[in-house]
Amino acid sequence: MLDVGGYQDINSSCWDPTRGITSIQVQPIGDATNSASRVTLSVTDPDFYNVSRENTAFRIWYLTGGADHGLFEFTTQGELETELASMVNQAGITCIQTVGGPSGAPCAANPSDPITASCFECLRAIYGVAICSRDNFSIRPETFNIQINDSTAAGLIPVPTQANLSAGYEYSFDINATTHIDDKAAPGYSQYFFEEPETSLQFLWEPTATTIVSGCNDTNDSFVPANLAAGTVVNMRRLHNNVGRYRLHMVDTTWTDADKLPEHHALTPNYFIDGDGNGNDCVQSSNDVPLYIPGDYLTSMVGCNIESKHFNNSTGKQYNDHNLTFRPHHFGVSTIQYGVGTDFLPLPIPAASLIDLYTNDVDRNQSMGIRFFGQIRAEGENNVTLNNFVNNCYASNVNIDLNQTINSPLAALPIFKYHLEEHDVNNVAIITNEVNGSVINNTTGININALTLNESRFIPNAMGALDMNLTFNYNHVVNAPSNPINMILNGLQVLCQTGTDCDSIADNNFLHQPDNEVMVNSSITSYYSRVHIPRYRINGDGAGVSGNVTMYYEVYCDQDPALVNTCNPALYPTLMPGQLLSPDSVRWFQSENHTAEDGKVYSFNIRNPALANNFLDASVVNLTTAHFQYDGLQGYPFKTTIIINPSPWLIYHRFDIGATFNLFELEFTSTGAWAGKDNSLKEIDSNIAPVTNRRIQW
Repeated sequence: MLDVGGYQDINSSCWDPTRGITSIQVQPIGDATNSASRVTLSVTDPDFYNVSRENTAFRIWYLTGGADHGLFEFTTQGELETELASMVNQAGITCIQTVGGPSGAPCAANPSDPITASCFECLRAIYGVAICSRDNFSIRPETFNIQINDSTAAGLIPVPTQANLSAGYEYSFDINATTHIDDKAAPGYSQYFFEEPETSLQFLWEPTATTIVSGCNDTNDSFVPANLAAGTVVNMRRLHNNVGRYRLHMVDTTWTDADKLPEHHALTPNYFIDGDGNGNDCVQSSNDVPLYIPGDYLTSMVGCNIESKHFNNSTGKQYNDHNLTFRPHHFGVSTIQYGVGTDFLPLPIPAASLIDLYTNDVDRNQSMGIRFFGQIRAEGENNVTLNNFVNNCYASNVNIDLNQTINSPLAALPIFKYHLEEHDVNNVAIITNEVNGSVINNTTGININALTLNESRFIPNAMGALDMNLTFNYNHVVNAPSNPINMILNGLQVLCQTGTDCDSIADNNFLHQPDNEVMVNSSITSYYSRVHIPRYRINGDGAGVSGNVTMYYEVYCDQDPALVNTCNPALYPTLMPGQLLSPDSVRWFQSENHTAEDGKVYSFNIRNPALANNFLDASVVNLTTAHFQYDGLQGYPFKTTIIINPSPWLIYHRFDIGATFNLFELEFTSTGAWAGKDNSLKEIDSNIAPVTNRRIQW
């Protein structure tokens, strides 16, 4: 048998002695009638069929010395040997001992010796003539046996044919184009698989019948490049850059062209004709290799295709494609920034820092809080965003957890709230979804489930990402102050709500989860705060009295030892260094570190609108000072209530849970007449003590 794949011309291949791929099998042909139509070859050479070949043929060498010497002219073995001896003598050569019979004499010295291969080889160089079969054929591998492994430092973890894998993660592929009798690689099979469907290794998009895929962004099949040499490839590293269910299928339809394309057959009609008369020697679009039935050539035709899904009739082994569901390797949080307070300037991550914060009802105002802003992205291990992680495709419900530890006593803590804004796909300040909610059981300590992002929130246009502003804070109830609360905020975790929806084989783990965390490492103390102006008297002369009042920014700290969460002001940096009490309250302390970024007073209103025109000025001078001027037309003394309009987290009203402002009392007095004279005739102001100390009530 010879390999004719390297030549376009059959005669060139046939006459090239180097094209032979098996040893010569010597077979006398002839009988008493000098005719024979079929010869059964008893092939014992182990190399005869175990090497894959694209295009092969049979070659017959026969000996001829001219008109009187032909292979088919002999009717008996003795006559053939006699003629061979004559051919040797005519050539003037003597075959060496190895070509003779047991006596060691030349070929025909003992007519009873059988003709031997070595004797034939001795004569072929002089008398040999080649003729080749005219219907070429291929010798194909049985099937493709694919084994995927999670290759780690610890070794290989075999992946079953139905498995969940991580997108963007390199797996190890071992592929054998097998022999017919076992899973060993078939020598001679070398093939390159690229972006050609006829010869391809592909991830074929194949969702289950119950999966809704109307929202998917990418439903294309994906080619996987591969190069098999000598029938095998080992530790080929490949990945897939999306989520979804795919079938990994390998096929080669070109290897058997010699058996299926009519142009490879020399004569018409062809020597081997199938049932439809097309002259194909293999079954089109089939990979079947049936058991041979002696004498039945048509129904025993081998399939033209070599495929990874295949049943070996001889060994009884089923080979299957891989049904693979790819899932996110992790949730990308690299764009998420972390900020605290009102300006929300990004803080270093991790930020080992001490942070002071005021409690705030983020339902009403999101300017004061703990904020995480940026994108949550479903990503592969190579950080590629997976655009099929969207609603009505392969998105899953995603939990956002806070990794926190609350150091304050657990009793009487205010509610921990969140406000979520989801932005449009262009990452601008257009809110597509806005949600308020409360964190359940925030007093229990660590890893608190804050909220769940339903899979519907991952809209197709966002291509696997969700852009958000997420603000947390303890609630500020305007009529119920609370003691400071300290938490250690380690980070914000993003994970699947249901682990089985997202687990995959990766990182040496059969249950790998795509969890990820924005690391923070901050100690945050939340204070209940207010802006406070004690009751003031402004006195002066003339028609209009004016003066400045001081605004105090204060935090609540109840030191009652009977409380479970009693407050020690010495422990809180925002009350240091002076630990100054409020001018008129025993449970409030001045916050000397307060800045404009922590909130301020924006304006004042006169509570009685009828008196508003009597004020020539009611304005903010700076963070701690306000100016008021009275026109004097209502006489003296003149008292009224002033409405303070501050930042929402600075509002406190003891008797009104719905208050949206603070109040204070303001009185204008005139110096008026003399109050009296002492022994030294000195004048005494009639308002010698215009301001009382309300804190101790005298």
